[in-house]
Amino acid sequence: YPPVRPKLEIDPILGIKPELITLIQNMWSEHPNDRPSIETVREVMQKRISTSKSSNLMDYVSFLIALR
Repeated sequence: YPPVRPKLEIDPILGIKPELITLIQNMWSEHPNDRPSIETVREVMQKRISTSKSSNLMDYVSFLIALR
């Protein structure tokens, strides 16, 4: 059985960008070949952090995790 994943939705109150939600969903793919490369993850995360107008702690934590 596939693992249970939380449902991610775009929520304007939380301010999570759609590309970040898409990235997370792609990372959860059952097929490893369908998952983004670490380079793609870093690129998306760096772009997200560099264009962020706020200093959201969870965005920063997500960025650090992506760099691991």
